[in-house]
Parts: sequence; structure tokens; C-alpha cells
Amino acid sequence: KPDHYIFRMLYSQGVKLEDLGVPRHDGGPVETDGRTIWRLFAKHWYLFRGTPSRLWFEHAMETVFGITERLSEGNADLLYDRIVDKLGEPTMRP
Repeated sequence: KPDHYIFRMLYSQGVKLEDLGVPRHDGGPVETDGRTIWRLFAKHWYLFRGTPSRLWFEHAMETVFGITERLSEGNADLLYDRIVDKLGEPTMRP
């Protein structure tokens, strides 16, 4: 689901909301592939330097998913797969 802190930052830098999967008022098409959206987020991760969003995100990546690598365009797919795998574990169920 879209996170308003994330999509507002990216939108302010020229990223289209539709490319982030944010629903349009007119019901027009938006990106629905989570991996594609994640890659776009990773490509623009540098924009979050020094923000509370980055602090929260990196804390969650380490404490919830055990990921200590910094997100980048180069490792986006690897981290996406690790998150998906971790979310599939029984211990991650509500």
C-alpha cells in the first residue's frame, strides 16, 4: 500500500504517483507490480537522507527483517526477495 511520507517525497521530485501505485481519482491505470514500485523507490532512496522516514525504514529493515545492507538500485531485487521470504515465515503471521 502506498505510504504518504514516501510518495509525497518522490512526487515532489517528479516521480508520478501512478508509477508508485497510488490510485487515480479517474480510475485510470497505475503500476500494480510491487517489485517495479520497489525498484523505483530504491532508485530514489538517496532523497530520504536525513529524514525520519529513512531512520524508521532502516530501523525496520534491521529489526524486523535482519537486513543491514543499505537499499540501492543495485540490491533492490535481492532485498525485495529477502523481505518476501521473511514475510512468508510462520513467525511473521499475525
